[in-house]
Amino acid sequence: MRWTLREATVAVLLGLGACAPHDPRATSVLALSGDPARGQALYVQTCAHCHARDAGWRLTLQLYGQGGFVSTLIDGVPHTRMPSFSSWTDQQLADVHAYVRTAGK
Repeated sequence: MRWTLREATVAVLLGLGACAPHDPRATSVLALSGDPARGQALYVQTCAHCHARDAGWRLTLQLYGQGGFVSTLIDGVPHTRMPSFSSWTDQQLADVHAYVRTAGK
């Protein structure tokens, strides 16, 4: 796999983050069927200004897996500009997860 400079930088910065424990709430979010269309609307409104409109989360999914991705949404990333979206409902989290998972396919 060939990474862009941005992806490689994120990988280095996140380092061992893939080994971090997942937020317990992630399990219930992953059990839901997310709606990619609703997820896209949330993504464009809240995420695209940092992560690009084309769901620039591909590397996060690869590094963290599905549960780690959802945990990152819930918990944010300390000491970065990535906020916590713990105020979102489980369905909103599942919708964004479904969009990012299917974007670019």
